[in-house]
Amino acid sequence: MPGKAPNHANVRVSPSQAGRQLALSGAYGIFRNNSGLKILLIALLVIDSMLALFVMITHQVIEPEIFDRSTNRVAAILHGVDRGRMVSRILAVFAFCYWINRSCKNAWLLDPPKMRTTPTWAVGYYFIPVISLWKPYVSMTEIRDASYGQSEALSKLLPLWWICWIACLALSLSHFSISHLLKDASTSEETLSAAQKISTIGVPTHIILNYLTIVVIATITRAQNSRAAQWRP
Repeated sequence: MPGKAPNHANVRVSPSQAGRQLALSGAYGIFRNNSGLKILLIALLVIDSMLALFVMITHQVIEPEIFDRSTNRVAAILHGVDRGRMVSRILAVFAFCYWINRSCKNAWLLDPPKMRTTPTWAVGYYFIPVISLWKPYVSMTEIRDASYGQSEALSKLLPLWWICWIACLALSLSHFSISHLLKDASTSEETLSAAQKISTIGVPTHIILNYLTIVVIATITRAQNSRAAQWRP
């Protein structure tokens, strides 16, 4: 079970700050401004969405045989775009985990008595089977509560974001399972049709998830910066 950090924030004054400014700090260090990280994440998620949409459209328009021709220039370009999409998605995952960790540390400073999830577990929950179905949502609501100072904020957005997250996870697992069947020459037409439907549904769902994630990141980051700016010792 995750441990609990000290439930208080304190004031740390560096020599250069003495007599000028007091810094909000606690068990996880000083407050972290995530505005730059927010911009990076938004850029990565927008790029991921655009590339995913492009790949989906090309697969719908271009004949499948073209993708199997290694000497075809169009196929090479499309495979390059697909690899770029995977790179952007991996970078977005790392950046999002970093943002979660930093935002949770800020939440401990802004509202320590109500925080239960530690920054390490706020990230770790996403990678643990079964637990990942609800614990990340619980930790995000804690971060939301601490960031805004109340639980009414994002009352509709967070549940919708998490529903899309679970839907994308289910579609990805289904697509991964069916992709192995597609390698078998004896795969039935029904399986091929199911794979196509999952791919068609998966991309729009993923784009919606990216949009909702951008809103969550932007609003929580803004709320944390606003509360930190109003903080007084």
